[in-house]
This record gives sequence, C-alpha cells and structure tokens, in this order.
Amino acid sequence: MNMFEGIPFCKLSAAGNDFLCFDNLDGRFDALIAAPDEVGRVSHTLCRRGHGVGADGVIFACQPDVPEAADISARIFEWDGSEVELCGNGTASFTRWALGQGLLPAGETELRILTPAGVVFGKQAEDDYICVCVPLPVDICRDFEITVAGKTLTCDFAISSCSGRVCWKVKMIYSS
Repeated sequence: MNMFEGIPFCKLSAAGNDFLCFDNLDGRFDALIAAPDEVGRVSHTLCRRGHGVGADGVIFACQPDVPEAADISARIFEWDGSEVELCGNGTASFTRWALGQGLLPAGETELRILTPAGVVFGKQAEDDYICVCVPLPVDICRDFEITVAGKTLTCDFAISSCSGRVCWKVKMIYSS
C-alpha cells in the first residue's frame, strides 16, 4: 500500500509556483523526511507533471524544534527531492494552507513558521492575498562563478538570518 494513499493534501499556487502541503504534525512522515533518497523519490513521483499530481515542491508541516520561537515548522523539498532552507512562494502557500487548517494560535494575527533559514511570519491580507515576511539576507554574493561538469556557471546567492524581515503579498489559488 502506498504511504500517501488516502492521505489528504492541498495543492496551492503562489505567483506561478505550486506546492503540495502535507500535515506531518503527528510525525507520520518523520522517517520519510529523515531519509534523503526516499524523500527525493517521493517528491519526484508526486511532483512529476503528467504522471503525478504535478508541482514545484512538497512542504511538510512539522512540530517546531523551538516552540517558543515558532508555531509550526515547514520542511520544503523541491520536485527533485532536494531540501531548501527557504522559498518565499512556498511559505506563502504554506501559510495559506496552515491558516485554512486553523493552525493560527488563538488571539494571534501572524503565524510564525520555522524554516532552516529562520522564522517566517505569515498572515492573511485583504481579499485572497497572503503576506509573508522572510528573514533579511545577511550576505549577498553576485556573479559568483562555479564550475560544474566542466562548465562554468555564474550565479547570485543570498544567506539569510532572523535579524530583520522583508515582506510581500501574494495572491493565492487554493485547491484541495
């Protein structure tokens, strides 16, 4: 039997990226998440367009390691199974999903989501918009050259921290 058979999930789209959100608050996917090869295979199978559900990534809702700092934790995996520290559109989708699941603590207006890059703050904005505030980059490197398989690539990257926030709004498309 497939471990995902009969498991509810939501597919959400934020600014052209789509994600599958799964509830792992009870730990049912902990073993999968802890096995890089297995989570890679499952992510690829689920995200493969035309053969699986089709998505850019998979996000698991987990209990936060530091409950004082966050309400929930998000583990974000690309379609190929690689885990990412942070994805703005992914956390916007995740925020919409978590709010729809009633995971915002009573009396709070922002959901605190723990990611490997730091705490992301998400909330419902006007209409169908979600506002997310992600950690500010602490270091930015532009035109960084790296050689892979004999080919030189030029890229930019940023390293984030929890020292500040940058916020934006994303209109959500929601389906379950």
